[in-house]
Amino acid sequence: MYKTSLFLLITLSLLSCSRSIYTPTTPNIPLIHNMHEVQAEATIASNGLNFKIAYSPLNHICLQFNGQYTYSSQYTKPQYHEYIEGAIGSYFIPNERLLLEMYLGYGSGDSNFGDAGGLSVNRLTSAKGHYQKEYLQFNIGTPISKKRALFGGCVRIGNVSYTYESANLSNLTGHTYNHFTVEPYLFLRTNAKRKLGFTMNAGLTLMDGIDETIRTNVLNLGIGLNYTLGRNPEK
Repeated sequence: MYKTSLFLLITLSLLSCSRSIYTPTTPNIPLIHNMHEVQAEATIASNGLNFKIAYSPLNHICLQFNGQYTYSSQYTKPQYHEYIEGAIGSYFIPNERLLLEMYLGYGSGDSNFGDAGGLSVNRLTSAKGHYQKEYLQFNIGTPISKKRALFGGCVRIGNVSYTYESANLSNLTGHTYNHFTVEPYLFLRTNAKRKLGFTMNAGLTLMDGIDETIRTNVLNLGIGLNYTLGRNPEK
């Protein structure tokens, strides 16, 4: 397991460069069990480095703070993508086999993007700007392997509003465009120890305006570590 995880981490770190104008974060899917539980997670993904934290201050209420960063100097000019977001939501456990969550979130980010060597078949090949994102996220999970692991997924539905400071398509510069997005994800979390676990996820980003007013990663894969504090052992 450790050798496989190390191989995937190295592979994803090599892939982690800003290849898109909008680079979606890997969603935070904590599947909180009880009040005062805290979860922290760090992942390396095809969308860069992702850092996530979730905390339940009250029963059935959870707060999230998530961040993302990626940088690459392998092209003709440095590329980067940086983003932070916050969310508030609720969690429910209808029975011992089902965990449910719902979140409302908002985030903002900046990016600088350009295709390598101008060889892209896409019309939109370079851009710099900033954006805001509003989203709804629905999480579902189930314990497996005698509660030593969790399997589940989420669907994130949102709007990405991108403002162009510059672009190779001159008609975009100085304008703001809205993009409806749907992001379905699957994840698996396995516990190496009681508090520490591995997490793996895979998802898609489906949004309008591709190659006209936005570029994005369609497929996102990631692996990382999850740390849990304050969980009731009986949960």
